[in-house]
Amino acid sequence: MCGDARLVSGWAIINEREAAPEPTPVSIERAALLGIVPAPVGRRSAAAVIDVIPAILFAAPLPFAVPALLAGELWGILVSAICVVLLVVYGLIQLTSNGRRGQTFGKQMMRIRTIDPATLKPIGFGRALLRALLVALSGIVPVVGPAVMLCSPLWDAEQRRRGWHDHAARSWLIDLDAVDPTDPVAFEAARGRARVRSVVLDVAAAQPAAPAPA
Repeated sequence: MCGDARLVSGWAIINEREAAPEPTPVSIERAALLGIVPAPVGRRSAAAVIDVIPAILFAAPLPFAVPALLAGELWGILVSAICVVLLVVYGLIQLTSNGRRGQTFGKQMMRIRTIDPATLKPIGFGRALLRALLVALSGIVPVVGPAVMLCSPLWDAEQRRRGWHDHAARSWLIDLDAVDPTDPVAFEAARGRARVRSVVLDVAAAQPAAPAPA
């Protein structure tokens, strides 16, 4: 009976997404069986640095151009306008890519992806925007606010390395060097391997314990 119960439990973990009546996060056990693992903190940080470098470069002329703009000088107006346009276009490209594909430029280079922890699909533009806004708003408290927000994955109670902004936007950063659930072929292969592992573990658990030595 114990073996049968564990076998049913193992299959339930594998088929959790299909059977769930509402979009609840995939259990950490099922994610582990499928080979889905959180993105390493170091690569998350590197991706964030890569993403912010172009924004810094686009904004670099503004401290010089804005005073000229306020003075009514033509070059100040032109440079300020160009900087703002570049920043807006870059931000929209990043948000759209993160929402539709789960990747910004930095995430793509670091091989990590933002997904919905329930559907294992990209989170969409709206939630990508919310996630970015929360990080930006943490800057109300200079230095400390962004630092705490970006370090919040380190004390995630779910052990998925999800930060406060991830919980609010219902997002999860995963390591693509393990399994990419947005790749149908790779994900089906992962499901197949997970089923085999589950059955092997359940069969092993169903074996009678060795009798104690006399």
